[in-house]
Amino acid sequence: AGEPGFAIWEGGGQGRTPWGWQAASRVLAAAAAGYGVSALAMSALALALPAVIGASRAVGVLTGTLSSFVLYAAIVIGVFHARSARRAWGGLAVAGALSAGALLWLRL
Repeated sequence: AGEPGFAIWEGGGQGRTPWGWQAASRVLAAAAAGYGVSALAMSALALALPAVIGASRAVGVLTGTLSSFVLYAAIVIGVFHARSARRAWGGLAVAGALSAGALLWLRL
């Protein structure tokens, strides 16, 4: 009853979830997890630039910090563009694991 875009329940079967929880989950993913993933990626980039191209540490930190703003905006857009909150969280988990792995590898 009503348009599909304005339904209170998302999903088609037994595991229906209220739309409010889906939205809250996406906001939490975009704000908290998006910040964490962009911070991990920024740290990895700040360590990678001096190691890979021989840039100074200051240039690595500056480049990593500036690029983290672009990455964070892209993460927020991606979280709200995902088909479901579960996919958004999954994508953030993969990106976070890759960034953390790169950071650990660069620290060794």
